[in-house]
Amino acid sequence: MAEEKMSFSPVQIEKYLGGLEFPAIKREIVEKVKSNTDDQSVISMVENLPDQKYNSPNDIWLELGKMGAKESGSCGC
Repeated sequence: MAEEKMSFSPVQIEKYLGGLEFPAIKREIVEKVKSNTDDQSVISMVENLPDQKYNSPNDIWLELGKMGAKESGSCGC
């Protein structure tokens, strides 16, 4: 069975990061996401980010893309 990639849009990721000030380190990102959602797949995803400083939501999105998260389309395909 093929592994299914997590599918999130950049807009969703920004929603989970709402109120986070940049630059931010991984610990701050994880804490903010946990305060904004109970979705364990999202929490797990950010917990697996590399331990580094992120200058913007786009930096986080780029790392998530490297980890296998894929952008979901508006059609929900």
